[in-house]
Amino acid sequence: IDTLILDLYPDSPYLRMTILSHPGQIEIHLSSHSKKSQEQADKRVQKLETNILERLKENVFSASGEELEEVVGNLLRLNKRTLAVAESCTGGLLGHRLTNVPGSSDYFLLGVVAYSNKAKINALGVSPSLIEKYGAVSSQVAEAMAQGIREKARSNLSLAVTGIAGPTGGTPEKPVGLVYIALAWDKGSKLKKNLFLGNRDKIKYQSSQKALDMVRRHLAKNKKKKRALK
Repeated sequence: IDTLILDLYPDSPYLRMTILSHPGQIEIHLSSHSKKSQEQADKRVQKLETNILERLKENVFSASGEELEEVVGNLLRLNKRTLAVAESCTGGLLGHRLTNVPGSSDYFLLGVVAYSNKAKINALGVSPSLIEKYGAVSSQVAEAMAQGIREKARSNLSLAVTGIAGPTGGTPEKPVGLVYIALAWDKGSKLKKNLFLGNRDKIKYQSSQKALDMVRRHLAKNKKKKRALK
């Protein structure tokens, strides 16, 4: 982020910008004071905020302190879309975050924690041969999980997460932190291969954050397409 907004750093002693890094997200805090008035201080902050938003564009999910799950929930509601999730390594964290938002029953239909291979096969319809050939932690299985939960829930969108949260279970080919996330909808799907760092909790949280952001970007992109067509 520093490299993207380096030239926007304030050179005024009355304006301050602080960047804080957290697992899965970065926060930018702006503050100002003025010898003349609070109004003048507010104007300085507003101008800098506008410049940052224009620079970072879709990489910013909130300028008002909302959590990502709240932003995604609002987008789902506004677009009249429903969502279902299939989780393995996140163990229900993704569903927990989504349902922590009041009114999430408007758009969240179903969450399945398919931790074992047997659960992936029985609950989500993943082919046993697919798991045998590629392994449970693979792009192929992630996509099959996403399609399986979407069909089961009859949702507009679906997410699937499978990976290795650690601290054990990793190999040179599939290290701890390797996580595949799939997003599926009626006309296609998208897959992200990720390698997250940190302990088990941090890997799980970053996985849920990335999954939610995939939905956010997908809905925001579709919204722009609709505007262009009009």
